[in-house]
Amino acid sequence: MRVLLTGASGFVGSRLKTILIQKSYDIFSTDIWGQNLSAKGDLRDKEFVLSLFKENKFDVVIHAAAAVPLLDDVDLFNRVNIEISQELARIAKQNRVNTFVFISSSAPYGRPKDFPITPNTPLTPIEPYGRSKLIAEELIREIWDVNSNLIIIRPRTIIGSDRLGIFEILFRWAALNFNIPLPNGGEHFLQLVHIDDLCRLTEHLISNKLIGIWPAGAPNHELLSIDLKSVFSEYGSRSRIISVNPFLFKFAGKVLHALQLSPFTPWHYSTLDTNFGFISSWKPENFQYEYSNRDCLNDAFKFSQSDRTQEGLSAHTRSWPTRFLDYLLKLFTFLTQKVRG
Repeated sequence: MRVLLTGASGFVGSRLKTILIQKSYDIFSTDIWGQNLSAKGDLRDKEFVLSLFKENKFDVVIHAAAAVPLLDDVDLFNRVNIEISQELARIAKQNRVNTFVFISSSAPYGRPKDFPITPNTPLTPIEPYGRSKLIAEELIREIWDVNSNLIIIRPRTIIGSDRLGIFEILFRWAALNFNIPLPNGGEHFLQLVHIDDLCRLTEHLISNKLIGIWPAGAPNHELLSIDLKSVFSEYGSRSRIISVNPFLFKFAGKVLHALQLSPFTPWHYSTLDTNFGFISSWKPENFQYEYSNRDCLNDAFKFSQSDRTQEGLSAHTRSWPTRFLDYLLKLFTFLTQKVRG
């Protein structure tokens, strides 16, 4: 099966490429950066995209390229997440591609109206990234109608080895034994999904021709505070979770974001106090997740403490300069320890 994979050097794309090759798929990989690609180029260049289809006959297109929330660039979201997705879907349809797979996001749910999320939960994005993903979904569905082989996947927060970004910050603070402020002490459910499970799910949907909209989320997710405390204990961290008022947490997030002193985006500080997870029954037949929430966190924490040999240009695979936040957390830890005596 000949597959065009976009975003093949990113966190999701690179792991998808590895797993699909192991499954004997014939992968044609493309991205704007990276090594060992079938073709390097910018999907914003229509002539480049057309050349891919002119020179190759694809059975499946997996569109994993995206401008991610950490980039916090509305214009880039509109150009990359919306316009490119629409154009690629149209060109794929014109070239008689059998199946189109769009790696979307759970961000279009915003602060979910239901917990757990069901197929009927309304989509109410609260920030530009989520809106861009929802608009892209709608435009793709107009091109690939209900009778077409269209697969849309909405992953929860993706985690696993090789991923740094925001999680690198959290795990570094835990390694430094800093206390971690969370709204309401993290006493809510926050579902994750392991990158390997997301890739296995994608392959399962393609190979079994399971068209439609599918979530991706780890089973057995407990309260965020419980999952994090378990990981901290596993790795000997003395970090404690300190409960803060959700409104104060969001206000601080907005201020730091406005001053460009933090890589955290409105998506992070506006939803972190929200129960967020999919109903367990919304899962394709004969597919089983291998990683629980805690497994996801353990795997990522272990990697964060190892030698990093795969850092790249992706926003999810590079460390973030957080000296100011480190100073604040160090001060916060000192003060909370003093209060506790």
